[in-house]
Amino acid sequence: MQNRPSASSESSVVNKYIFLGLAIMIVSEAATVAGIEPFASWNTPIAWTGFIIFADAVVYGARGDSWMRSSPREFAALCLVSIPLWLVFESFNLVLRNWHYVGLPENVVLRTAGYAWSFATIWPAIFEGAELISVWRTGQAGWERLRPRFAAAKQSRGALREPQGDLSLSKVEASASVRAGGGAPAPVQKRRAGQAGWAGRAGQVTAERVLASQITHPADPAHPADPAHPAHPADPAHRGLAVSTIGALMLASPFLVAPAVARYLAAPVWLGFVLLLDPINAVRGEESLQRDWRAGQFNRTINLVLSGFLCGGLWELWNYWAHAKWHYTVPIMENLKVFEMPLPGYLGFPPFALECFTMYVFLRSLIGRSGRPIAL
Repeated sequence: MQNRPSASSESSVVNKYIFLGLAIMIVSEAATVAGIEPFASWNTPIAWTGFIIFADAVVYGARGDSWMRSSPREFAALCLVSIPLWLVFESFNLVLRNWHYVGLPENVVLRTAGYAWSFATIWPAIFEGAELISVWRTGQAGWERLRPRFAAAKQSRGALREPQGDLSLSKVEASASVRAGGGAPAPVQKRRAGQAGWAGRAGQVTAERVLASQITHPADPAHPADPAHPAHPADPAHRGLAVSTIGALMLASPFLVAPAVARYLAAPVWLGFVLLLDPINAVRGEESLQRDWRAGQFNRTINLVLSGFLCGGLWELWNYWAHAKWHYTVPIMENLKVFEMPLPGYLGFPPFALECFTMYVFLRSLIGRSGRPIAL
């Protein structure tokens, strides 16, 4: 029988990672300000690695659950997909021409490695920052209310992986205790890939996603659910389609105007993916901002918005004294800057954090994988 680490030894390990993350950030920034290499040229990826280690350790210390410690495979996948997801915005910048890089290594291999490392930290930083904000906002008491539901979801994922013939979900239904008004367990249906479309109608979702929905939106015992008004009603077909169409037009707008005008259209790009993809995520039964809002749940949105501000400030702080860095050429209030960023540009970080969420959820759903709840 394998001995589990004691609470004190585990707390000691967590504290070491907290101090390690802090040390990496402080040393890298101080060396960058002093012009010491390799920190001056690699401050962005080094400092963000320190932040991710720090935030993950703080979250794990408060909750006993975190991206790196509890979902290491998905965390590694998140780092990998962060690279192509950010390249989407680099592609838009070919038209927007709102930023450019200077001081990069002349060696192509080193430059490519620097790009990859830096881009691989973007989505993890936003999500780790959101959970750090959540710990700060709700504390241990808030997590204790969610802990049993996380445990139930893990057990149910194990049950779903077992061979079950026609995949009868009676055991999952019982363990999930999905009840309508305190009665018998509500039926949990298996969603077939591609069935959910703009015809809408909530779609059929996998038992695991229903359980994830319970985690992110726990029932209020003082207000039992009404079977006629489910907690996550499907977005009406016409409304979801209209919102996604608006998002698509916003993303297309820089390519439909003259280059001189396109430089002013950063805002549609930083909002467009939220409008395009979030209704699709809702219809497919995935985590969705719309489903949160319709259920009266705003914690995820608040955590992501505040993470956007936090990460945006750190991006600009760590970039300002770096040798390898980016400069902005935003044609709005260019002379009124905080670090390198014109002041209005900071308003773009919160919607970017929301885009990170919607884009990752959409990508994860395409490969048919459920994962850890995000930004809660």
